[in-house]
Amino acid sequence: MRIRSALLIIVVLVTLLASCASGDKGAEGPVLSGEVPIGYICASPDQLEPSGTAIGLAIEDVNAYAQSLGREITFKLYTESAEQSAEKALENAQTLYARGVRFVVGSNWSGQNKAILPYANENHMLLVSDGSTAPELAIANDYLFRLPVTDETETMALSIGVLQEIGIDGLVVLQRADSWGDGNAKYIATNFATVGGEIAGNVRYAADKTEFAAETKELNELVTAALAKYGEGKVAIGVWSFTEIASILSEAANYDALMAVPWIGSNGITQSERITEETADIANRMKFLSMVIGVTESDKYQAFHDRFYAKMGIAPTAYETFAYDAVWLIAKSILEVGEYDPVKAQAVFLQVAGDYFGAGGWYKLNEFGDRGGAAFEIWTITEEGGAPVWKKAAAFDMASKTTSWIYKPAWLGQ
Repeated sequence: MRIRSALLIIVVLVTLLASCASGDKGAEGPVLSGEVPIGYICASPDQLEPSGTAIGLAIEDVNAYAQSLGREITFKLYTESAEQSAEKALENAQTLYARGVRFVVGSNWSGQNKAILPYANENHMLLVSDGSTAPELAIANDYLFRLPVTDETETMALSIGVLQEIGIDGLVVLQRADSWGDGNAKYIATNFATVGGEIAGNVRYAADKTEFAAETKELNELVTAALAKYGEGKVAIGVWSFTEIASILSEAANYDALMAVPWIGSNGITQSERITEETADIANRMKFLSMVIGVTESDKYQAFHDRFYAKMGIAPTAYETFAYDAVWLIAKSILEVGEYDPVKAQAVFLQVAGDYFGAGGWYKLNEFGDRGGAAFEIWTITEEGGAPVWKKAAAFDMASKTTSWIYKPAWLGQ
């Protein structure tokens, strides 16, 4: 009898303990408190101030949002700089992880994300990139989410929205020798062919290169040959570069053919201050059109724009807008699961993003965690008061495949 009573007491205790461990806790939900760290891996020093400003504004806003919910938490930013190095970016991720950071904005560069991703997947570190676009990183169920569209989509937009629009038949590609540059070279070749264009040559350079005399000499030879084949007005240079573009242009100025044809850029150089400030005299003499993903004009964007402009004195680019929204998406995913748990947050991230309309618009991501579609902006360089300035030239809508010109450069004619 005593044994049966003892067994009954044990069963009751086990049942009560199970209830406390599962049902009761599940009903209330896990509770966050104290400091909630968010990391930022800055790809390049020139991004630190503008993107850092956008992220700082977002940290202020998500903390105000958490306070409005009655949550006793404070999101805190931890910043690391990759200094244009993939190896350094991986070190940044490891440093942040050692400090307890499991959610990171960045990196902006695909080559850096490629270096980080195996470590992030293995250690469950959730990355939200404000700029990575390489198609090779479109991987289902990984820990990298990307707010721009991939280069496969952008090179198609570039082909039918710029190159076809201005009548280019032969394109000479100038590209970084990294995952971003190689991916763009691959997809522009495929997508330009769909509109009858041809790649008339490729100049590929090491991503850490700083001197470009040999590359510009080769580029001049390819452009000269392309002009002989396709004719004047039918040749352009497609550029996939980053901050090194200023050094490239300094060398390109030595060749008449390179100064005569249009340079068609992408997200890597659009609105680059290196071009307008460090190579001002050269930029004034060149023909530029450069495509970048756009943002949805809305009250949310305007509010962010105005605050950013008040601090920086310039309008935010799409990528700075994405950096702002990346913080919001991280914060919302953490709040959604109620824990500082990247595994649980990764499982709900697509749903959280799909429900979020931010400064940059809707963030419906595809099965690979990348932006599904977008509108694009086309920018040019024009002279104002003797100085070169970037000016929005056109908008390209991917859905309708139409280009709407806002300002058409004189060299394009009417």
